[in-house]
Amino acid sequence: MLAAMVMTVALCGSAPLANAGVPGRITVAGEEFHLKGQGSRSRLTVDLYHCALYVAEPSTPLDVQEMLESGVAIRVTVTYEDMPHEMPDAWSETLEDEVSRKILTRLEDAFYELATGDVILVTYRRDEGTVIYVNRDELLVRRDSGIAKALLQQWLGPEPVSHSLKQALLGN
Repeated sequence: MLAAMVMTVALCGSAPLANAGVPGRITVAGEEFHLKGQGSRSRLTVDLYHCALYVAEPSTPLDVQEMLESGVAIRVTVTYEDMPHEMPDAWSETLEDEVSRKILTRLEDAFYELATGDVILVTYRRDEGTVIYVNRDELLVRRDSGIAKALLQQWLGPEPVSHSLKQALLGN
């Protein structure tokens, strides 16, 4: 689902948002996360989604593995009005390595229903694992870091979907 919004399309960019109504801190299951950075994913002149990266410790290094060690959350707000009703192949491929066909189908179904303004939150904490929420409803819980790591790599890894979005998420 989150993966569905990461579209690998030429001519896509990102721009950090000075004030997108994104909270500086969020609390999930009693744990506080601090905003590290935020940006919008755009294709040509159309914003697809706004993404915000949160870490459990403000001093957390900018490395995916170290973020996972201390706790991390990614908040995605859909901003595109005409969302496609299928998950992009790149996302399906990423997720099918991490989840069963049944879970992938559930994520694809949730993606199909996404609309402008919907918020997807993916959190990872060592004691809880990965949790995906859609509009505050818990969609998926996995006790490992596989999904969270795969999704973070899409944005923050060596070959991110957008280098400018990666820099914005890292607060650069």
